[in-house]
Amino acid sequence: MPHLSPMSWLMTMLLLWLMMTLFTSSIWWFELKDYMPTLPSCVDMNKTWKW
Repeated sequence: MPHLSPMSWLMTMLLLWLMMTLFTSSIWWFELKDYMPTLPSCVDMNKTWKW
């Protein structure tokens, strides 16, 4: 394994964390959409993507 500087290591971890977060949130959103079909999709989107 090549030696990484602290900055590049930090960026790599940040990128991995971001990817995992997006991945899990998209899964969560699709499951939520399946479980609550009565909600309009716009309300779903607003509740999910409002930071």
